[in-house]
Amino acid sequence: MLSNKKWLVVVALLAAFALVLGACAPATTAAPSEEAPAETEVAPVASEEAPAGGGEMSGEPYNVGLLSDLTTTNYWAFLDTESSVWQSFVMTYWYPTLMGLADQRFDWVPALSDGMPGERTPEGADQCSVTAKLKSGLTWSDGEPITANDIAFTANTVRTLKLGGNWPSIYGSSSGLADVQAVDDLTVKYIFGATCENVGLLQWEYGASQGPILPEHFWAAHVEAAAPGVLALTEPVAPAADAPQEEQDKYAADSEAYAVALGEAQAVLYGVQVDKDTPVGGAFTFSQWQEGAFAQNDARADYYFSGVEITEYADGGYSESKPGTYEFTTGEMTGDTLLQYKTGPYVPAVIYNVYGDQNAAVLALENGDIDYIFNPISYAAGLKTQIATMDGIATETNPSNGWRYLSFNMTKGAPMKDKAFRQAIAILIDREFIANTILAGQVLPAFSPVPAANAGWYNADAPKLGYKEDGTPMTRKERIEAAVAVLTEGGYTFEGGVAPAVTGEGARNEQVTTGGTLLMPDGTAVSELVLLAPTAGYDPTRSTTAVWVESWLNEFGIPTKAKLTAFNTILDIVFTPGDTSWDMYILGYGLTVFPSYLYDFYNTAGGSNNAGYSTPEMDELTDAFSKAANLEDAKRLAFEIQALAAEDPSIIQIFTNPILDVHRTTVTWPYVEVMDGITGNIMNGFLGSVQVQTSQ
Repeated sequence: MLSNKKWLVVVALLAAFALVLGACAPATTAAPSEEAPAETEVAPVASEEAPAGGGEMSGEPYNVGLLSDLTTTNYWAFLDTESSVWQSFVMTYWYPTLMGLADQRFDWVPALSDGMPGERTPEGADQCSVTAKLKSGLTWSDGEPITANDIAFTANTVRTLKLGGNWPSIYGSSSGLADVQAVDDLTVKYIFGATCENVGLLQWEYGASQGPILPEHFWAAHVEAAAPGVLALTEPVAPAADAPQEEQDKYAADSEAYAVALGEAQAVLYGVQVDKDTPVGGAFTFSQWQEGAFAQNDARADYYFSGVEITEYADGGYSESKPGTYEFTTGEMTGDTLLQYKTGPYVPAVIYNVYGDQNAAVLALENGDIDYIFNPISYAAGLKTQIATMDGIATETNPSNGWRYLSFNMTKGAPMKDKAFRQAIAILIDREFIANTILAGQVLPAFSPVPAANAGWYNADAPKLGYKEDGTPMTRKERIEAAVAVLTEGGYTFEGGVAPAVTGEGARNEQVTTGGTLLMPDGTAVSELVLLAPTAGYDPTRSTTAVWVESWLNEFGIPTKAKLTAFNTILDIVFTPGDTSWDMYILGYGLTVFPSYLYDFYNTAGGSNNAGYSTPEMDELTDAFSKAANLEDAKRLAFEIQALAAEDPSIIQIFTNPILDVHRTTVTWPYVEVMDGITGNIMNGFLGSVQVQTSQ
């Protein structure tokens, strides 16, 4: 089946956005960027040969628009340092998974696995294993067979080189995996370093089982070239706290040497840029990338899953079958047929045209140069109005599973490390005012790590800083007073003893009388903080929000400068391990259906915890969540984590919004109503079933 997977990808929010730039803005609003769109070259079209077992192949390539360029074609780096949504649109479906998620209902179903995997089985006294069989006849795009050795190789490479980003929660340090073994070519055994009672949904069903699988016969040589420096060293083990100083010093030196070796090895591996001959396992092979212009993937004529018929039933049943090859069913095959379609691919190539801004992409769509725009970051109000009047253009709107957020760099110490300071900023950011007034009601306030659209996991009762007990938002005056109270209790004061105040009626946007600069408990003035956010040309909603946050914090006495910066530049700064140069930033996340990210964001060892958040209470909750083996326990813990995260914010969710998918009427998909919309689900393998008719 087409693997319906989604990793945590940064981009300002993958899962929900069709925003609009509102009219109200402070006097300091920055002018929109006038960055010119990139010139688009014409890419060659791939073979029009129909893939075996599939439907009729269109002669038309599928031309799509991207609002930001790729930064790599290296899949290992894509799930670590280059984890951007734009990478995802091009690269996610290059490599298959053992298990996946079904369309729309997101049931856990086989991908490469031949039926459901085995049950958790004790492995010795303190380990647990799960064994799975692969379908026979699976091949990489170069004709080599896909085997259990590829799975073991991928997982053990992650563990040996300690790859970061998304990798730790898939196969690495937080996955719980102790080993992955190829029993034979079609049998793989996952071994977890815990008893079966402690191998949770996060680690197996929504972790390792959905991990990408890369071809050993291509990548092994590159890993061997990268690994010698790491393999020559033994990972240091921390001595006891009361160990002699010479042991402590040796451990520190050995740890530094080991970290350097790991960094060098990862750099070698991530430096490999693939080309059209690199084998992949998905419906499309990589063809080419012209930096700043376009990338291209070509359809596979030998794709194993082409021609698979997928059906979902109202009573919970799911089936997929390929005549003469395999068949899988689960649940009750009764009730109305909710969904039925046959997989492709149905287009000979997908060409990803890079545009400098939304205006250029929309113009290209109107002119018929492209068929669809990948845009998880919203459209400005004027563009939405323009799109609505275009001939031959259709739109689809769906709820999102993601949000835009502000993050603190707690590794820098005070004031970001102080809970009172972060709570005060959460109170001062009027999320309702941003959503309803600044952004003209086209976004929804966000308060929890789990978006409201993911209703089964959303804790609607989590605390909402900046709201009154009756659930209504505070006035400006009430926010100022509440923030002052929180900071005063935390030992903060104001220069000259003068706190900010609102002397009027307390309207939402009323002017604040600024007092003195905020002083930390030790009497030191809070120095100017830099708030990074994408430029207006990239996403006007986040740039505008950043300018408002800058205004609110400055008038309160917290010196702040909003610095509107290229998206990829922000990623390079805030997601580089050990980089403590930044203070705060506004970006967004596209999220998974099962909220495994609660561990990633909030556990001390979480792979996406670049804020540096760490508390014993949260570690205890997230550790337990990672080991929850049933949905009831996982949901209870998820609710508790959301409540604690809202009350002690390391990241502040600001807003979420519907995804607006814009396409020409010549493009069709098997369905268009689904959480995260077409944009989010094309990432998950949906692209293999898109069809393009003759251009109008």
